[in-house]
Amino acid sequence: MATSHHLPRTLKLFPKLLVSNANHIRTTKYSLLSFLPKALFFKVFQFPIPYFIFYFLLLNIHEVTISEAPFFFLGLIGAILVIHLIKEGLSERVRFTWSKKVNKSSCELYDPQQKDFVAAKAAALQLGSVVKIRV
Repeated sequence: MATSHHLPRTLKLFPKLLVSNANHIRTTKYSLLSFLPKALFFKVFQFPIPYFIFYFLLLNIHEVTISEAPFFFLGLIGAILVIHLIKEGLSERVRFTWSKKVNKSSCELYDPQQKDFVAAKAAALQLGSVVKIRV
């Protein structure tokens, strides 16, 4: 009877995505892939959109309305969503550029080997880093 002392098998899926040693600021709400679904989902539950959807559904009941063009309100809902997506995309771009600027900014970290403060990127900060602050 042979006994084997094998280590347990581990499977690492996307190791760079799951474990990150980089220290960076991210103020954006969406990623490139999640922008459209998340932005539409959050907007649909804000006040005007459910109201217009309910109104559109009422206009399609012919016993309730005499309107000949109920699809006008569907266009109105689409226009509101497009305007919201443009506004949200522009504000997301501003947040992204601000985060990028902060992450690329420089600071002075204490280097114990050199026993002095050295210039480094803000993304190089780690827990316990000693940082020189200029007022």
